[in-house]
Amino acid sequence: MRPDDWNCTAPSNCTAHFGGIPQLANLTAHLEQLQTDIEAILPDSDWAGVASIDWEAWKPEWEQNAYNEYWIYINRSVALVQQQHPDWTLEQQVAQAKSDFNNAAQTFWNESILLARKIRPGGKWGWYNFPGEANPQLDDGMLWLFENVNALFPSIYLESADAATNVKRVDTQLIETRRIRDKVSAAMG
Repeated sequence: MRPDDWNCTAPSNCTAHFGGIPQLANLTAHLEQLQTDIEAILPDSDWAGVASIDWEAWKPEWEQNAYNEYWIYINRSVALVQQQHPDWTLEQQVAQAKSDFNNAAQTFWNESILLARKIRPGGKWGWYNFPGEANPQLDDGMLWLFENVNALFPSIYLESADAATNVKRVDTQLIETRRIRDKVSAAMG
């Protein structure tokens, strides 16, 4: 765990919006707003396009938040458990915070994609940047996410001026995306 050392002069780092962490978020209110947004953006109930939801405020797995500004979600999750169970060891508190975060995040992301697919069933729905950075171990731990989408949208930005580096990165990402597609297809029969 990294200490909570955020510079609170930047409101985005210090102001909790909609609960601040998935464990405190109002899922019902979120889903109502999501439905309103989808119906406004895609008013045709027969819409059959492609929708890549770009949700980068926080990541759906605990470990994915362990860098840069995302540490705040881990720190606030641990602080919540510390308030609830001050007599527990730090290891117990962190383990519970991780479990609580992952369970709430999984519900939040799954319910969101399931609602989107219900409202516009003709569409191809998925999350931008998933599968992520061609990490098979992490992606295998997120099969719950891939089982509810009907499209995969890996990030394929070209990050180098070197063409060979870009080709390698894109190929690696596409190989991992195909592996996840095949794994989910096999699991779902």
